[in-house]
Amino acid sequence: MGTPATGLEDLNIGLSYKLKDMHPWLNGMKLKAVYHDFQANECSQDFGSEIDLSIWKGFDAKIISPWLDKGHVVLKYADFNAEDGAGFNDVQKVWLQVGVKF
Repeated sequence: MGTPATGLEDLNIGLSYKLKDMHPWLNGMKLKAVYHDFQANECSQDFGSEIDLSIWKGFDAKIISPWLDKGHVVLKYADFNAEDGAGFNDVQKVWLQVGVKF
């Protein structure tokens, strides 16, 4: 499903925190939380709200291969709560993302 015909306004606020002075495995881990309120751009229709949470951790990718430099792992969670009558469904998703730099 794409952008609604009435447009989309995304009012959001987020917080992030980088862990330090803890266990070596936890140091450098980044925690992030974002709250979204979705409204129509051209009228006063409320589409719903969403909470996004993520945990990011970088690592030395040379432990996998000498041709790699840096890597990261991200665990993400999103919880969208549709407004009644907005034509959308509630959705919860969890995904794991891994990236490496050559």
